[in-house]
Amino acid sequence: MARLPRLSLADVPHHVLQRGINSQPVFDGDDDYRRMLELLRELAPRLDVRVHGYCLLPGCVHLLMTPSDETAIGRIMQSLSRDYVRSVNRARRRTGTLWDGRYRSTLLEAQSLVVSRLIFLDSLPVWSGVAGQAEQYPWSSHGSYAGTEPESWISVPDPYWRLGNTPFERQAVYLRHIREGLDQRQREEIQASVYKGWPMGSAAFLNEVERRSGRRVRPRKAGRPPVQPSSCGGCGRRR
Repeated sequence: MARLPRLSLADVPHHVLQRGINSQPVFDGDDDYRRMLELLRELAPRLDVRVHGYCLLPGCVHLLMTPSDETAIGRIMQSLSRDYVRSVNRARRRTGTLWDGRYRSTLLEAQSLVVSRLIFLDSLPVWSGVAGQAEQYPWSSHGSYAGTEPESWISVPDPYWRLGNTPFERQAVYLRHIREGLDQRQREEIQASVYKGWPMGSAAFLNEVERRSGRRVRPRKAGRPPVQPSSCGGCGRRR
């Protein structure tokens, strides 16, 4: 069955996943992680995309972003993927791509799901086994929301501000959510959503997405079984 075109809408949060080819690492040391973040910081304001959160794992990139228009996500991912590969190839004296085809993405309801998606991103290093605790991993947006390493270029979403009346209260509530984590069902739903491209949210939200996009945004009753967790913790690839 033909794959549905990627769905993108202005002013709606997108969870974007870009994986390394053949499960191979795309980052080889701190300089590579820094290179990716520098590109993201440079491209986001230029292309009018708000970056709310990120997690750079050895074999994949997870981003939580809100675009200004329906083409902005495609443009930033095209530029980010191309410029990063070009930079790495030049530094390593190699050729060819690092990415496993096109990126995956999904839409999510801002008011009810953005904080849980940030928790998902910041917890990925623990679930995937590359860090013992979320605060030990330097290549995610955890420090911005925990208050340990604020990043001015991160666009803090409205639902986070409602976690408390002061920065200390918001950080304490967020850290409690990180410690509590998400259960397996929630994680599998998020993994399947970003891998298959089905939006997540209330019936009212999905109805609005259908109205704006003019296309089906719910899977049919019959189909393939849900994507199972992978060792990446969020790539959706079977091992």
